[in-house]
Amino acid sequence: MKSRAKRELSYIIKEIPQYEETIGKVMAAISTGIKLPEQAAVLDIGCAQGLWVYAAQKSGFAAYGVEPSPDALRTSCKLQQVLGVDLPIMGGIAESIPVASSTFDLVLASSVLEHVAHPGQVFSEVYRVLKRPGAFWFYTTNSLCPLQSEIRGYPLFPWYPDSVKRKIMEFCKEHRPKRVGYSDAPAMNWFTPWKAKRMLTKAGFIRVLDRWDLATEEHLPGRARRLFFLVRFIRRTPALKVIADIFRPGCSYLALKA
Repeated sequence: MKSRAKRELSYIIKEIPQYEETIGKVMAAISTGIKLPEQAAVLDIGCAQGLWVYAAQKSGFAAYGVEPSPDALRTSCKLQQVLGVDLPIMGGIAESIPVASSTFDLVLASSVLEHVAHPGQVFSEVYRVLKRPGAFWFYTTNSLCPLQSEIRGYPLFPWYPDSVKRKIMEFCKEHRPKRVGYSDAPAMNWFTPWKAKRMLTKAGFIRVLDRWDLATEEHLPGRARRLFFLVRFIRRTPALKVIADIFRPGCSYLALKA
């Protein structure tokens, strides 16, 4: 995964306020689709050094993480010492989450699904570890928008066929590592709304909400709130959702388990 796993501790600490603000916005969006219990059990997969875990803990959740990178796990230990907190982070991969079934109320994955080897297997594992009812929120790549930050030097890269994108990523990983941020796991998986919903439904989820369904007015800046009627209009019209997604890099979804 990109340099997330190898960042300096001082830089990570400076990011804490940003993560605390972001977790508030994410939880507000999630609340439009599911009401979580007090002190809900939350798992962040691909949690890197644990900033989402820390921010979720401060928001009152029983938060845990799972992370495959030894570098990130070591830095997480140092971060816990500096902050004087316990961040329960397990070593492991998203395709085989090392916890019992029906353990968590909510699973989070921010900028992770594009980097895993088997996204369908990840969806199935997340479904397994979720309680009933439970929810899975994730942010990932968007094949509809021509803008992206995963690779340099390839204009309109998200619009390339998936097979071509994979070949380019593999080539750059081996021969042009700077173009993919020296990542040992560059973004191989790219999603459209219909692809994400198809894979999530196959894993067992009964309902999938996209970024437009999850948008909340109260967390927008003052001027943007005056334009929220456009979001309401977009969310009622599937064709407009597709058009609007062309102009928004990345995408987010909330998948619900009954």
